[in-house]
Amino acid sequence: MLYEISSKSDFSSGTSLAVRINANEADRKALLTLQADAPGFVLPFSYRSIDGQIEFVFQPGKNCKFRYLKNHLTRMEYAELLTAILTPLIDCGDWFLRPYCFALNADFLYWDNEKKTAAYVYIPSVRECSGYDDLKEMMTVVAKHIKTDDTEFEVNILRAIMSDFSPNEFMQILSPYLSPNTTAQKAPKPITLPTSASIEPASYAETFEPAPQTINPARPSLPAKETLKDMGIPNVRKDKKSKKPKNKDSFFARLKAGGKAITIE
Repeated sequence: MLYEISSKSDFSSGTSLAVRINANEADRKALLTLQADAPGFVLPFSYRSIDGQIEFVFQPGKNCKFRYLKNHLTRMEYAELLTAILTPLIDCGDWFLRPYCFALNADFLYWDNEKKTAAYVYIPSVRECSGYDDLKEMMTVVAKHIKTDDTEFEVNILRAIMSDFSPNEFMQILSPYLSPNTTAQKAPKPITLPTSASIEPASYAETFEPAPQTINPARPSLPAKETLKDMGIPNVRKDKKSKKPKNKDSFFARLKAGGKAITIE
């Protein structure tokens, strides 16, 4: 974890989590998106500026810590729980969020027992606060914490995580064990979570302007030889600059016709 997350508790607001980042490291696009339309998998938060830093305070609310979750589930419940934990990391791009800006640590993973959904601490920073190794370790802790009646299934799940872990492939492994409703709602999408070897730190000088738009190759383009006149639009500028026909009765034309030359001394 790049940033230190501390826990606070008081009688009015209950338990909360606080993290500070430098003000120039704030991801403003993500911050504005979370203020306008925060997804359910991000813990609600408030923030304030303190001495060149921004402090984010997260409120778990009715979400309970994952570690307090009962650790004996059916095989289907186990598969659905693992799917619910990984789904936010795959869907977060729809909110302009990045997978490795989640606090990928089992100590900061929360669970809504009514909705059966996971909730994370998301740090809107231009620098990624977690990495591939953090993700793998968090999923290993989760897999070891939950017990089922099918020991062989548990071992296979743990082996899939501890080997060359790929979230998208792992979701496909879980898919046959999900209920029909869950399978229809949470079909796995392609995911581009890099490994730790390919992670590069984001630049502090990153701007918050939208990325340049790319041209859709499927969109038909105009024929190469088509001109404005072919489209029925007169090229006024070109017509204004066109040369006038020469006057055959001009002084220089008559001299040329008479075979005389003009000499400048």
